[in-house]
Amino acid sequence: MKRVSIILLIFAIVFVMPVMGGGQTEETKEPSEVKEEVALNIVWMGWPEDQVDPVMQMFEEQFPNIKLEYERVPFSEIFQTLDVRLNARTATPDLYIVDGPLTASYAVRNHLVELDPVYGELLNGFTKAAIDQGTYNGSLYSGPFASSSQLLYYNADLLKEHGITLPSANPKD
Repeated sequence: MKRVSIILLIFAIVFVMPVMGGGQTEETKEPSEVKEEVALNIVWMGWPEDQVDPVMQMFEEQFPNIKLEYERVPFSEIFQTLDVRLNARTATPDLYIVDGPLTASYAVRNHLVELDPVYGELLNGFTKAAIDQGTYNGSLYSGPFASSSQLLYYNADLLKEHGITLPSANPKD
């Protein structure tokens, strides 16, 4: 449930606020204060329906004036799909997931809006690497959403048996 709450927070802060405008103006009302109905077209990675639908439904329950029209695209097709739609500048989604390494490419082509005013101090909860990945020319353009986690499993007894020093548990080492 905590993961779903985090995703809902991401939708509310990262996705909806930029669509409604930037800075502290009339356009940046909290999503719950939006009186007119807003429809957002979303292109989402092809996660299983049972994982995507509940998140979208919970968001719509929390913000009844915001309707989400979303399309799940298989991961193997998401980057090509977005590139074609964004470059054509027709049928572009309102919201979409940006792969961190592609942030600069999207930002330089004006496919993204600056998110610094939206995130503010919320960025303090993310690693520098996650923030850097979504930053282009000193401004945040894609929010830290998810990252890969690389793990190393090893047989400590086998390493010790062969006189190999065990890796440090400290990532800085």
